[in-house]
Amino acid sequence: MIPNSIVNAKHEKKRVFVGHQQDDCPEKFSLFYVRPIERGYVVNWDTQQQIWEKTFDHLDIEPTTSRIALTDNNYLVPALPDVSSEILFEYFRFQEIHKATALGFVAEHAARIRKRSCVCVVDSGFSWTTVASFVDGILIQESVIRIDVGGKALTNKLKDWISYRQLNVSEETHVINECKENVLLCEEGSFEMSIKSTLPQRSTASSVLRCSTWCTS
Repeated sequence: MIPNSIVNAKHEKKRVFVGHQQDDCPEKFSLFYVRPIERGYVVNWDTQQQIWEKTFDHLDIEPTTSRIALTDNNYLVPALPDVSSEILFEYFRFQEIHKATALGFVAEHAARIRKRSCVCVVDSGFSWTTVASFVDGILIQESVIRIDVGGKALTNKLKDWISYRQLNVSEETHVINECKENVLLCEEGSFEMSIKSTLPQRSTASSVLRCSTWCTS
């Protein structure tokens, strides 16, 4: 898993750590994070593009011969600018993009593979949680509930408890987040299976974008 953030460290003033480069940071304390996503939505596309570029290079991905699945909530909020298609098509030159929410991938997997007509999906991220109901893979818009609570809230609560009772860790987000994740358990591979089972077959078109259906760009 590659973190979707850029880190500045107090002890490494001449270098920033982008995405996977955070593993190279020798000291994991007093880190300052720059995140392109706030409350589940991309609000800084320059930062997001920089992270994507480093990630594709690190994974040795050639976009011009690849297609990409993008879990994205931005297009559900018209007030927020969404330039993901422009960046992925025009800058990176991906051949195909499959764009959907993480909720949609899970619901479609449940309908197609597990044969469950009615499902309730909970998507809990870093700073938000969304709950939605689906019938035969179709979203029931009136059922969507969104709250600004996610893993960040739990990390901050742990920092408060430890700082109050033991020592001051108010600036040690990375350390406390690692402690939290080391004691959490979740099923492995279920989300990846959902994505693979719902992706369409490769199109013969030169460049295509899929949200709910395939169309030419």
